[in-house]
Parts: sequence; structure tokens; C-alpha cells
Amino acid sequence: EIVFTFTGTTTPMEDEDWDIFNQVIFDLLKSTTIDLNIHLESITLIKQKSYEDTNTVEVDVLLRAKYRPPPEKKFSTIAENTFNLQKDTVRANLKKVGAEAKRYYFTTEVKEIGVVSKENATNRPTLSPTDSPTLKPTNVPSLVPSPSPSALPTSSPSDEPSSIPSREHVQEIITATTNEIKNIDDTSHGFLVNMRTKDDSPVLLINGLEFYTETTETVGFEVWSKLGSFEGFEGTYDGWDIVATGMVKGAGYGRYTPIPPELFTPVSIPGGGGAKGTRAFYLTLNSKDLVIKLGKSQSNSGTTDNRVMA
Repeated sequence: EIVFTFTGTTTPMEDEDWDIFNQVIFDLLKSTTIDLNIHLESITLIKQKSYEDTNTVEVDVLLRAKYRPPPEKKFSTIAENTFNLQKDTVRANLKKVGAEAKRYYFTTEVKEIGVVSKENATNRPTLSPTDSPTLKPTNVPSLVPSPSPSALPTSSPSDEPSSIPSREHVQEIITATTNEIKNIDDTSHGFLVNMRTKDDSPVLLINGLEFYTETTETVGFEVWSKLGSFEGFEGTYDGWDIVATGMVKGAGYGRYTPIPPELFTPVSIPGGGGAKGTRAFYLTLNSKDLVIKLGKSQSNSGTTDNRVMA
């Protein structure tokens, strides 16, 4: 199940418009999945819902397909990627087919189309807080610490140390300075990069990512990750997990664009370095607006891999 979001209208599709939409997305998805040995059978409309506060219409659809594993494939994620990375093609085809049928819903009403799989979709927030607080405290204590320490220390130290440090040690890894990125002309849809801990390093938690684009328009992004190197896993979904997906407004010239924290799932890189201490990342945009710098990274064998970009 996936959810399309039509921006610029609160008018749901009529039956004729749904037939056009169904035809276009079916043909596009079928042409993509046939190379993955996935047979798309049908696309069914579940519901449409309008939101006047955001001037959008959300369209829930159910995709049915046949596929015989292995390997396992996340069909909803494949569909999500297909539409988001080819959204300009989707809109152009909708306008063309609509004009042939003398239906102009996708020309005059809909300004933008986004899509997310149901499992990755977040629930809309409530429009107002609850009427009143609870009449008694909950059974579970608050996760927020008290504003002051206890009056007296413990009589003796604990038997064993805590399993985690008392506070985070937050660091930023910058692959290019502000002056350097201003002098880079290469652009791409995405890049692959390996991150590796040092031999004496503990586990690292990656809880955010920024990228450089000179556009100030809204761009769609996806971040995929896997333990180990990306070598041998280029051009396939096998072994990769999506850790961030959504839309963000580009920060423009000379500034990094951060991925909103609420859209990024933190992932860890094991300590100790080497192959076990390596995690690969793949960042991709839905337009060729990602400014990149060719990098060099030493592989486990000591050879340089010029395919790494940062």
C-alpha cells in the first residue's frame, strides 16, 4: 500500500481522472518492475482524503503483484522510489493522457505529486491538544531527569560501570569546507560513500546527514544504508535499508542542506575498523542537483577506489 499526495488542490479525483492516473502509474511501474522479475497485476484505489489546511489530497492505493523470492524485495519501497525519482515523467504523462481524454485535472488542479509507502508514512498530527490533562500521574516515570541532583550521594559506588556513557559526544564530519564547495561544478543524482571507524574506535551513531545543492527549490531525497562496503551492491536494492526519505527545500549556494532529523533514522557503525567497522551510504535526489566532489578512499586491500563520492 502506498500514499500519493496531490499538492495544490483539495478536490478528489473523479472516476475519469482515476482511470487516467491508474493507467499512467500502472504502465510506469510495470516497465520498471519487469526487469526485477516482478509481475504487476493491479492497482486499486482505497480512499481519497482532502486536507484544506495544507491544500492537499491524499490518495491511498493498493498494489498487487506476483514475485517469487529469493532475494526478498520490498515492493512498496520499489514503487515509492520509482515514482519519486520519475515524478516529472509521471506528471508529463498524466497531462498528455488527460488532454487526449479532454480531462484537465492534472493540468489545472494538481501542482505537485509526492508518494510514500504506507509503512514509511507518518500520521498527521492532531489539530489541537487534548481537552484536559490526566487526573493522576501515569504508572511509568518520566524520561526527563529531575532539575536538580539528589540531596545525598549514595553510600558506596555501584557494583559495575554503566553500559553507556553519561552523555553523548557529538561530532560533525565535514567532507568539504564552504570555500571548497563553492568551486565544485560536478552535479549528480546521487553518490555512494563508505564510512569506516578507526581500529581503536568505539561504536559510532550516525544521527543526521547534510548535502550540498545550489538549488533553492524543493527536492526529493532518499538515503539508503548497509553494513559493509557498497562494492558489489551498486544498482540493486538487495542488502540496503532505507534510513531517510522525504522532501526538503535546498539551502542554496554556499550552504549545506540538512535532512530534517525527524525524517532520518539513526544507524550505527561498529567500532574496530576494517570490514566489520564499515557502513555504506547512498544518497539520491529526484533531480540532478546534488553537487559532488570525487573522493578517494582506501579499501581493505589498500587500493584506491575512485568511485567513492562525497
